[in-house]
Amino acid sequence: MAWEVKEECLKVVGEAWQNAGITDCQAKSLRTQLDLCQKGLMTWRQTLKQQEDQIVKNGILNIGHLQNYGTGEHVAAMKQFQEEVVNAIIANDMKWKQRAKQHWLKHGDRNTQYFHMQAS
Repeated sequence: MAWEVKEECLKVVGEAWQNAGITDCQAKSLRTQLDLCQKGLMTWRQTLKQQEDQIVKNGILNIGHLQNYGTGEHVAAMKQFQEEVVNAIIANDMKWKQRAKQHWLKHGDRNTQYFHMQAS
């Protein structure tokens, strides 16, 4: 997920940075600040994931309910639920694309060496 897209991310980092305090040793202070940022971001991400999963689950249930039992007057509500579900799915998709790219950049393409040997 592109964390910079979410405004809460900056708030979490800012709070962690402020809460670390300042010590005599700058390296220790920096390490403490980084640790607090990491913990804060991990907690925030877990909460965000649970919220996104809940939005998708509830949205799908609500859409299904309106389709089965609703009348034509609930079209606007269905569109709103559908938009919320799509946005949550897009955010999840973006996270997985970024994760795949990170994996590829870290581990590379295993076929590259083979193709370079064949081309030489």
